[in-house]
Amino acid sequence: MSDPWNDPRTEWFREAKFGLFIHWGLYAIPAGEWKDQKATFYAEWIMKQANIASREYEPLAKQWNPVKFNAREWVGVAKAAGMKYLVITAKHHDGFSMYDTKLSDYNVVKATPWGKDPMKDLAAACREAGITFCFYYSDPDWHHPSFLRSTRRAAFTAIQVRAPIWKNTSRSCRGRCANLDQLRSHRDRGLTAGSVPRRADGGAFARAGDHRSGQVDPT
Repeated sequence: MSDPWNDPRTEWFREAKFGLFIHWGLYAIPAGEWKDQKATFYAEWIMKQANIASREYEPLAKQWNPVKFNAREWVGVAKAAGMKYLVITAKHHDGFSMYDTKLSDYNVVKATPWGKDPMKDLAAACREAGITFCFYYSDPDWHHPSFLRSTRRAAFTAIQVRAPIWKNTSRSCRGRCANLDQLRSHRDRGLTAGSVPRRADGGAFARAGDHRSGQVDPT
């Protein structure tokens, strides 16, 4: 395996140096607290830490209505600060997709009163501002029936079961968001020491101006 800090594919990342990673999803509503329990890890892990059943967690979608969301404003703040890329959670471990997809109705467009696709708006805003746009996509899915809920380690045991779904999802992400520059899965452990975000197809990294749009979600 090549050294990600010297690989030509990751040159853009080393040059960028400064970027924004946004965690945004249903977990922002309980904000790390559920009934009498508080998250001792990260707020986005509240579903697992508080052992919340899917049937209890799902109604949070009905509360999702961020009417003040402004993609250009978010991207503008990042650009003004000198950031070169923006990464956002397209789907975190709670299994809720923050983009429109035919793979599941459990997504921000179909399951919320807001009914909008913020990923598409952010992609357009990033392209307009010349900022590389990236998705973080979680392979582990606490909402999926194949997920094992017994231990914290189980958060990462469903990856093999999810492999076929991941293949279709990568197509869905790219097809629904034509300006997506990078698709980073949880397995890539990108943006941390020793690794960087990887293209879903395993090919060379793309800058904003080099992007090749994907196929429309075939399902």
